[in-house]
Amino acid sequence: MNILQVYNQYRSLFNGEESVCFEMCPLTIMEAMSHGVPVIASRIGGLGELVDDGRTGLLFEPGDAADLAKQVRRLWDNPAECQAMGRAGYEKARRLYSNEAYVGKLTDIYNDSISRLAATSATSETPDQRERQLEAISE
Repeated sequence: MNILQVYNQYRSLFNGEESVCFEMCPLTIMEAMSHGVPVIASRIGGLGELVDDGRTGLLFEPGDAADLAKQVRRLWDNPAECQAMGRAGYEKARRLYSNEAYVGKLTDIYNDSISRLAATSATSETPDQRERQLEAISE
């Protein structure tokens, strides 16, 4: 069974990390979203940045099993809402986490760096002054 088959069987994905541990950017959340699966995650660390509560999934309070159960029940009892969150997560993943988005962001970084370097090189500064400016840019 491949990962696509696994995600196609899920109605939602619960981020399996302990709900009180900080997790900044788990790949499983982005993978689930890219397959249209809404995510239920603890409201801790960077998870709230990935999961838009009520839009691409649901967040629960860290360590609160009753709140987690409430969020699971919400998606289970409301399949249309669950599907809508899955679609919204898919669109977010496509917009922010796809290969195209990554290449676009990386290209912007390179273009900005090249522009700054060209502007620095065009001045009549000494090599030492240019070196200090390049160090400041990279910080």
